[in-house]
Amino acid sequence: MMKAFFLASIAAAVAAGAACTSSDVTDNNGLCIQPTKPPATSGCDTTKQDVYQCNGSATPAGTCSQGSQKGTFCCDKAVPDAGAGQAVQSGRIIKLQSDPPEPVEGATVDLGSGRTATTDAKGQYSINVPLNTPYFMKVTKDQGYVPLVEQEWQLTGNADRGDTSLPPTELQGLLVTVLGAAYDKTKGALGVGLVLTKSCAGDEGGATIALDPPGSSKVTYFAAGLPSGSATASAAGQTTPTALIYNIDPGTGLKVKVTHPKCSVAPFPQTDLDAGTISYTGGIKVEVNGGSSFVRIFLQ
Repeated sequence: MMKAFFLASIAAAVAAGAACTSSDVTDNNGLCIQPTKPPATSGCDTTKQDVYQCNGSATPAGTCSQGSQKGTFCCDKAVPDAGAGQAVQSGRIIKLQSDPPEPVEGATVDLGSGRTATTDAKGQYSINVPLNTPYFMKVTKDQGYVPLVEQEWQLTGNADRGDTSLPPTELQGLLVTVLGAAYDKTKGALGVGLVLTKSCAGDEGGATIALDPPGSSKVTYFAAGLPSGSATASAAGQTTPTALIYNIDPGTGLKVKVTHPKCSVAPFPQTDLDAGTISYTGGIKVEVNGGSSFVRIFLQ
């Protein structure tokens, strides 16, 4: 998860009247700060800081009130303040299946209604969005990448979206090689990732996945990050994506059917397991001409 400069996580609400303690220090803006050593993967150059905020706004020391939240920020940067009725979505765009993660600079992140941002050299972005208002996220890059439309979600507060993986065009070429004439590049494709909740006593393996109703769509499963032309069910440990549904006619309101040997599909809405202020509505949007979409299906 990207942690430099923006909100990395939201913890539980703090009690009424909380103030800076003797172990805290105060920065130039008068915010409650608790410096800690950042993890190596955080992207922080100096310290990671816990900063109290009220309703998305930076909270001066000693004035944290009931309903305040504690967020993690890095490198002594300002707390993002989206304003009344708004929230900040931040994140990082990386190349799908790159190891180590390869940031995508110059990608356009579009949340609709004119809300767009361009990723920086680290692949990072930040956009203000209305609270509790569903939207789709589309990510594009002029050359070398396939456009991606993420499933619909809404925010209940500031959220670090973390890493979003943008498929490179060479992956599409690999699909053509593996699937041959069965793969129609002029139609849409939907990557499906299975998310195991705590109540699912199993793994991703053995699930069958299909569009419901299937229409003319077809399914290929992934194993070790590569598409399989022969697998008939999902592989254990393969989450991003678990499977690809392709040859889909464009549109919204699409449904995915998943049958798992041990767990059942949890109904939407579902809260993101890493960012509690992100709520997935279940909405799916697929575009044509080789575009790619992605949806998380939660198992319980």
